[in-house]
Amino acid sequence: MARKRTFSYLKRLVGATFLLEIPLTGVPAAELTEQELRGKEIYLEGESESGDRIFALVGRSRVKVPGAVMPCGNCHGNDGLGRPEGGVDPPDITWTSLTREYGHRHPSGRAHPPFDEGTIANALRAGVDPAFNDLDVTMPLYEMSDGDMAALIAYMRKLEGDLGPGVSEEAIRIGTLLPRSGALKGFGDAIGAALEAYFADLNARGGIYGRKLELVVADRVDDTAKTRENLLRLIREEPVFAFLGAFAPGMETMVFTLLEEEGLPNIGPLTLFPVPAGVADSRAFLTMAGIAEQARVLAKHLAGKAAFPPGPLALVHSGVANVEEVVDALGATAAREAFAGPPALSLAGGGDAPVRAVAELAKAGVKYIVFVGIDEDLRAFAAAAAEASWHPAILVSGPLNARAALDLPKVFDGKVFAAYPTLPADASQAGRAAMKRLTEAHGLESGHPATQNAAVAAAKLLAEGLRRAGRTLSQEKLVRSLEALARYETGLLPPVSFGPARRVGSDGAYVIPV
Repeated sequence: MARKRTFSYLKRLVGATFLLEIPLTGVPAAELTEQELRGKEIYLEGESESGDRIFALVGRSRVKVPGAVMPCGNCHGNDGLGRPEGGVDPPDITWTSLTREYGHRHPSGRAHPPFDEGTIANALRAGVDPAFNDLDVTMPLYEMSDGDMAALIAYMRKLEGDLGPGVSEEAIRIGTLLPRSGALKGFGDAIGAALEAYFADLNARGGIYGRKLELVVADRVDDTAKTRENLLRLIREEPVFAFLGAFAPGMETMVFTLLEEEGLPNIGPLTLFPVPAGVADSRAFLTMAGIAEQARVLAKHLAGKAAFPPGPLALVHSGVANVEEVVDALGATAAREAFAGPPALSLAGGGDAPVRAVAELAKAGVKYIVFVGIDEDLRAFAAAAAEASWHPAILVSGPLNARAALDLPKVFDGKVFAAYPTLPADASQAGRAAMKRLTEAHGLESGHPATQNAAVAAAKLLAEGLRRAGRTLSQEKLVRSLEALARYETGLLPPVSFGPARRVGSDGAYVIPV
């Protein structure tokens, strides 16, 4: 879906460029001929605008399926470099690799001269290399017209130079989503200023392989539908290569899902809330543990402590989206540590919801509460519990509820614990010094230093990923380079590690008694 939407958008953009004669610097598809553009559609989607049918013959028995089921890009990637998966290691099919003058010798011992247009067509149709050796059976064969084959090969010549959206020879456009008005404006301004300062500093040192990083901001407003429109407008009208440090509390599901559908890498979104199941497994890279992981660590913290014997545990929340992921994380930990639970009760709607929740949980003998939500609901819940002479231990997220946790009735002294994904001590001396220089050089003034640290750490991850991806850039190469990061030091957070199945860079949390 992501490939199809992105490709269809680029086709529309090329058409607009032709009709209006507006130069679109940095939109690489505009440099492709009509034939090459048709070849790109065949490569990425297995379909052709010619209207001719394309079929793939798959496996040893050569089962015939529509080409859209097995397009070239599925295995070889948008950049043609291939990506090992499920025991299959697709080769590099960039033109430079296929046509190198000394040919190829594969690990299996198979050797052959370089490819050319004719032998590439023969490989795709008959499954043999230039020396007429059989290709691996995992390579599908294709039935397509001569015109479509010519278009596909024409695009393969341009594949490795077909830069990603938002990339030109001079710049890389990076998008973000920040509140520019309302109660969260201070956070949005602080994050935007920190990212702009980091980019300015990086650009002054030559950028990334001579390209400057440019930040483009979409406005996060209080209306989810309007915010989605703003996000789509940015993606459609100002194509960006990736997103960085997006801050959209309460709208995480929409943002993550939309960026995934559009095929955009999503680096260091500033969120503590759960990410939609399955979405974060692909192009989203989070720097720190969210609420689900913090809740798990909080529950585990109680285990084995004499003052907190095993007992029923419950989750109380303010109508949080994707709360089932927090419940799952708690449930797994509770089962291992002999805690019963966790039922989940919502305080959404206000009124007497806290009183009713307290009555239900006290009657059930619940001893431990994990709270996820706003300060107002935490205070109301604790007040109702104190009024009912019920004093469970209360576990909260420090970044969300530290202030309210300090205001709870005194009967909860020694019974309140806060989880933090990072502490000031995680910043190295060099990291603190670099942040101080950045702050002084660009006049950063903010009441949100921790948020700015997190934003700059995310920007450092992006820059490192871009450097490792190389000058010939693609979104797929950026994703792969980020997946390869192991204990990468931003200087501002704990060491960050990612992987093909790991999308939270610094898992775990600190637990601090309040």
